[in-house]
Amino acid sequence: MFDFFKKKQDPSEANLGSFKDKFTKEQKAAIIGALVVQALSSGQMRPKKAKFYVFIASMLDIELDDPIHDKVASGGNNKIVRILNTLDRNLKEWFIITLHELVMADGVPRDIEIRSALLFAKDIGITEPEYKRIVLKANNIMRKHNL
Repeated sequence: MFDFFKKKQDPSEANLGSFKDKFTKEQKAAIIGALVVQALSSGQMRPKKAKFYVFIASMLDIELDDPIHDKVASGGNNKIVRILNTLDRNLKEWFIITLHELVMADGVPRDIEIRSALLFAKDIGITEPEYKRIVLKANNIMRKHNL
């Protein structure tokens, strides 16, 4: 009877909870590290890009002051890419969509940002045509659902 009064969890929160659990802590740190590298690819950290990667860290439930970030960053891009390559194909596609959203965060993607994103994609086994297909598929889904 008292179950009636218990707060019910929002289904979207439940889905997000299971999603973030698909990543190891090291993978989460590598994703955030890649997003920071990407955000800095144009030479400066723009506020919308900083806000975006902070949002992703929150979504993945990893604190930005966690020592794991320093551990991953100490290995440079090679370590970040090595860890990203441990993601399964579906999570790599999610990463590509997230990376692309960061590129687009301030509305004007610069050539250097696009080249940097495509290089990350290539380094994790995603070709440029695949990158475009993944992004178009995500855009079509968003449009279909008016998001």
